[in-house]
Amino acid sequence: MARCGEDSASPGVPLGSPGVCSKGLQRKGPCERRRLKAMVSEQLSQDLLR
Repeated sequence: MARCGEDSASPGVPLGSPGVCSKGLQRKGPCERRRLKAMVSEQLSQDLLR
């Protein structure tokens, strides 16, 4: 079984915490939200560094 975030377009997510996501109870619940929040925060930080 693929861990949370592995089957998505971005394999190297910053907050790729398999311990939280690999429970299998909520596949697209808080895990997906945390991954999206991490991607958004990373993009914001990159924009600020430019």
